[in-house]
Amino acid sequence: MRWVALLMVSSLPLAACGGGEFTSAGAGGTSSGGAAGASGVGGSPDGGFGGTGVAGSAGQVGTGGAGGAGGSSGAGGVVNSDCAFPAGLSVPSNPTYHSTLDSREAVRSPAIGVGEGSVISTDPTDDFIGSRCDFGVQINGQGEFFSIPEAGEEHVNIDYRRGTLMFYLTPYFDSSDNASHILFQTAGDQSGGGFTLEKAASNDLRFIAQASGAAGLTFQRYVRGADYSFNANDPIHIAVSWNLTVVGGGTVNVGIYLNGEALPLTGALSGLNMRNGNPNASLRFANNDAGDALATGLFDDIWIFHDVIE
Repeated sequence: MRWVALLMVSSLPLAACGGGEFTSAGAGGTSSGGAAGASGVGGSPDGGFGGTGVAGSAGQVGTGGAGGAGGSSGAGGVVNSDCAFPAGLSVPSNPTYHSTLDSREAVRSPAIGVGEGSVISTDPTDDFIGSRCDFGVQINGQGEFFSIPEAGEEHVNIDYRRGTLMFYLTPYFDSSDNASHILFQTAGDQSGGGFTLEKAASNDLRFIAQASGAAGLTFQRYVRGADYSFNANDPIHIAVSWNLTVVGGGTVNVGIYLNGEALPLTGALSGLNMRNGNPNASLRFANNDAGDALATGLFDDIWIFHDVIE
């Protein structure tokens, strides 16, 4: 998804600068300067013209008029309503990552966050096609995926202890197709902790959290297949919000939202020893490390926040 800003610039006409020429008869004729010239765009440096004396002593030179006032500033940009967050969704504050996914450059140099180390593996190489929010990255072949770094040297894109991740997806599969599709997953060895969001072969929508540390506890919450649905080729908005902080982080919770609506969740949940983002790790979209459980579709406009959906 993408925010599209259109700059609407005020186009006031530029009026002529300076007033008319004035004369006065008789001795010592004087003349005042012309009226100030108006301007819609930062006024003319020339004022009005001075008057000219006639038939007597030389007239005094008129004083030039003041320059016109500057024009008003342009109106603020507007947002493409198709790219807006779903109505009713309480969007968190403190965004840590945002990429429109419009192009390879938009992934490697996101609007917010760190993009260095991102990977886009598609065929063709630049498989970015038109979407409801301008463009998105198309995943439609075995082994295709893209990934973003968890962090950089001075910035964290995703904190596994607390945050929210959301994106638009036009899936090329139905929610009831009895096949596994991984929407995103912490790449590589998850023994250090990480996440998975999967549309399982059971058609349940599962969020799995793998704890950090030697214990490596795993918890999952899921939405039963009967409690949600989406159809192939219909754009949907997916959001996952989590607070898994063990101590002092508020209420432990996970929420999954489809098109702005909270879905009913099943499964045990408790605080986990989760970690912050790692510059040497990444979050992978559309399949797992083996290239299995492919989630074909058009991914668009990813946001990650440090805060949760309330």
